[in-house]
Amino acid sequence: MKLVPRFLTNLRRVAVFSIGLGLVVAMGYLVVVQVRAQVALQQSALKQATFDSERRATALSYFFSEQKDFLRDLAESRALHAYFENRALGMSLEYGLQASLLVVHERFDQARQSKQLSEHPLYERLVFVDLAGRLLTDTPPQGQNRGGRGDWQSFLTPSGSEPTILPDRSGKELRIIISTPCFFKGKYAGQVLGWISFPRIYHYFIEGKSEISRYPDAIVFDREYLHIPPTARHLIPSGGSTLPDEVQPGRSYEFPLADRSATGMGAHAMLVPVKTTPFSLMTFIPATEQLDSRSPGQIVYTAGGLALLFLLAMFTLMRLNTNNARLRTRLEETILREKEVGEKNRELAAEIVERTRAEAEKARLSEELKQAQKMDSVGRLAGGVAHDFNNMLGVIIGHTEIAIESLERSHPVQANLEEISQAANRSADLTRQLLAFAHKQTIAPRVMDLNETVAGMLKMLQRLIGENIDLRWRPGKALWPVRVDPSQIDQILANLCVNARDAISGVGNLTIETGNRTFLPDIAIAGVLPGEYVLLAVSDDGRGMGKEILPKIFEPFFTTKDIGKGTGLGLATVYGIVKQNHGFIDVRSEQARGTTFEIFFPRHSGEIERARSKVPAEGTLRGKETILLVEDEPVLLELTSQMIEMQGYTVLAAHSPNEALRLSEVHPGPIHLLMTDVVMPEMNGKDLAGKLLSLHPDLRCLFISGYTSDVIAHHGVLDEGVHFLQKPYTVKVLSKKVREVLDHS
Repeated sequence: MKLVPRFLTNLRRVAVFSIGLGLVVAMGYLVVVQVRAQVALQQSALKQATFDSERRATALSYFFSEQKDFLRDLAESRALHAYFENRALGMSLEYGLQASLLVVHERFDQARQSKQLSEHPLYERLVFVDLAGRLLTDTPPQGQNRGGRGDWQSFLTPSGSEPTILPDRSGKELRIIISTPCFFKGKYAGQVLGWISFPRIYHYFIEGKSEISRYPDAIVFDREYLHIPPTARHLIPSGGSTLPDEVQPGRSYEFPLADRSATGMGAHAMLVPVKTTPFSLMTFIPATEQLDSRSPGQIVYTAGGLALLFLLAMFTLMRLNTNNARLRTRLEETILREKEVGEKNRELAAEIVERTRAEAEKARLSEELKQAQKMDSVGRLAGGVAHDFNNMLGVIIGHTEIAIESLERSHPVQANLEEISQAANRSADLTRQLLAFAHKQTIAPRVMDLNETVAGMLKMLQRLIGENIDLRWRPGKALWPVRVDPSQIDQILANLCVNARDAISGVGNLTIETGNRTFLPDIAIAGVLPGEYVLLAVSDDGRGMGKEILPKIFEPFFTTKDIGKGTGLGLATVYGIVKQNHGFIDVRSEQARGTTFEIFFPRHSGEIERARSKVPAEGTLRGKETILLVEDEPVLLELTSQMIEMQGYTVLAAHSPNEALRLSEVHPGPIHLLMTDVVMPEMNGKDLAGKLLSLHPDLRCLFISGYTSDVIAHHGVLDEGVHFLQKPYTVKVLSKKVREVLDHS
């Protein structure tokens, strides 16, 4: 009978032990789960704080970047440069310079009113200080003197080139100063300064946006506290004005309680720099956001007490279950928020990539603008003198050729005349090169097969480069047609081959290649638009060029050749021709490994045009037809008449369109050819030709001009099928052109 109670007692003990052991195991499991959940919650809080700080830092970075650009625009404003221009001209404050300062003041005041933050002007003050430290303009005007000569002198930064940001603690309220240097004609001229209220910026970007201001933020300027929020002051030791050395970007730092009498656990902090500024954000994460309301040690102590107090086991178990459920809910919310953070991070990354791409595109467009301005300057220079210069060269070339023909070859003056002729022809070539670079060369484009044009030049190019260089020709198959002036292809190949010849010392290879190319939107060559192009490539194995030279090779008058061996217009001419035909050019070069020029012309959809008239042979340049010559320059009229009469033609010379009409009416016989200048005082050559064609329907027309293409293009003489001759011309060129027009069917 005693065995049964003992068995029941042992069974009861085993049951109690098992229940106790199970309870301890369950409580241990719940403690582990809760601690892990709270650690995950801490990591989530740190991630969230980092994300929020980065968003605020990005917003501040964009804000200060915009303000730097704003003050840089003020420093480069037209009003300020007008003031410097007037001062450079010697004006004083009594005689006009004060008016310029008034314009500058109005420009600064308008700029200040245009910048708003929370419906209030962003800038409290905008000033300009000149190089001598004098305050020239102050907006808005203040009744009290806010800085003397010595104060303003300290703001000058002659050695700087970029805007800077400074704190101003001189007043009752902290302000931020954005200082931008001003340059006039490349020299430092003064400083533009703008004052912004720091509390207004802090309220707008930190306190005013509640959705990203969950944790208190301190503002740090060059590792010194600029502003500490009240909720975080108890964490900073009294008298501590700088950050501890352990505080570094990208790592969390645990701040112990500075006040020993305070209750709590301290906090963690994250330092996030504000890019392109000397500011940083110090974000404080309270302990309650990291570890709920108890530390892991407190949880362990509570669990141990519950394990010893079996009477409170169920209550503790329910409480832990409830607490665990609450933590799971918060963890789920945290996971959901992490997903939102990840999505916003991706959006921010995409925005940064787009901004970087936009800045790169802006830099590329700026470089293209500089090149276009250079081309425009050269074009205005060449176009301004082209007409008169071509007329003078025409007189020199024509009279020199006539003199050469009239004297015997043994005459002692022959050598001098030939030198004059060569110099005049070189001058005409220089003018044509300048006009080609500036896109003002007079051209007659036609649809052609690039392979045929290049093949016809190979013998001439081989003579040009010499026998020690092997010329290799690699034509592309089924080449697409292009619409270009054939003479421009001659110019391109001649310039590139001459450069290749000069780059090869001794024996070498030069390769000319063509082909079809299609560029998709993801092309890597700068400046090439997507589409279909025909490639013309010229490669050599010469000495090549360094990276420091490549950006300058298309600039006019830039050359690496010795003095007297190059004008610096060869590659500039090639660049101008390519751009004039809406093409692109790419250059690759390495020192001692050669250079490759790749030129891309747009594909043309039309049919290839064949020459309609035969070029007359050397012996068939003469004729007996009657030619009506109209030229408003008396010297050119007499010279051209003499050149044509030398070939056997009958010339009716007229110095004006009205005289040409009168001669055509009184001349008894037929007039076979009208040779007329385009731009004349009474009427242009195209209108004169129209009137004469009504009297002589079979009349052929040849237009001549020394003006650039942009001047004569609207007269219609550059249209397809119209015969045109550019001044200056030689006797041989004139004779060929006259015979070509008369024999044209």
